[in-house]
Amino acid sequence: MFFFKDCTSVQDLSLEANQISSLEDERTFSSMVSTLKTLDIGENLIAQFPDGIFSQHKELFGLRLAGNRLRNLTSLTFKGAENIRMLNLASNMLETIDQNCFSSLNNINLTILLS
Repeated sequence: MFFFKDCTSVQDLSLEANQISSLEDERTFSSMVSTLKTLDIGENLIAQFPDGIFSQHKELFGLRLAGNRLRNLTSLTFKGAENIRMLNLASNMLETIDQNCFSSLNNINLTILLS
């Protein structure tokens, strides 16, 4: 897996349509913890989203995960990412969404579109 260890000032990152099949763990975007504002990892092959991968990303407000193969979202999926305001989960294969999955997203107006 890739890590962005020297990308300490990235604010907006698009990895859309890159055939990414997994996100390793919290180290993947750890160098951007204080700068990353938007992340687009849509149209990839991600089936599982590591719990708490953005728990330290206090500046992240936009996250696009549309068009992946996500099946389950747990209560830990977005834990600690309380500043996310825009979240796009469209066109996934969602089967299970934990009751508390979005509870840490205090600033979001949530609309879920399942297709």
